[in-house]
Amino acid sequence: VKVALTYILTAIPALGIKGAAWASVVTYAVVALLNTYFIDRLVGLPWDTTEILLKPAAATVGMAAMVVVGYRSLAPAVGSHLAALAAIGLGIITYGLSLIIVRALGPDDMALLGAVKGKMLSRLNPKRR
Repeated sequence: VKVALTYILTAIPALGIKGAAWASVVTYAVVALLNTYFIDRLVGLPWDTTEILLKPAAATVGMAAMVVVGYRSLAPAVGSHLAALAAIGLGIITYGLSLIIVRALGPDDMALLGAVKGKMLSRLNPKRR
């Protein structure tokens, strides 16, 4: 899939090298779907679409919006390189907080972050009760 799509998409003048990036995205999506299919077929675990897809997608949208706004706000003042670095940091923080806000992380997930950090973060999540 990767080789075929890279060959096809990079040949499109409007895409050029961006076609290789899109080929990677599609390849990872195909791999994720195949993994999901075989896990479901072999193990038979129930899939909760809200927990697996919608909550992380909502956190991702929030993070992306914050990164774009942060970059566009900072770039004129500090330059594109420093603005990009700051926007990435802002995105990391926003994504983590967004996961807590949409309740995508449970107490067990937060406990994996470490004893102190997990306990501190689990207090922020009303789902822990």
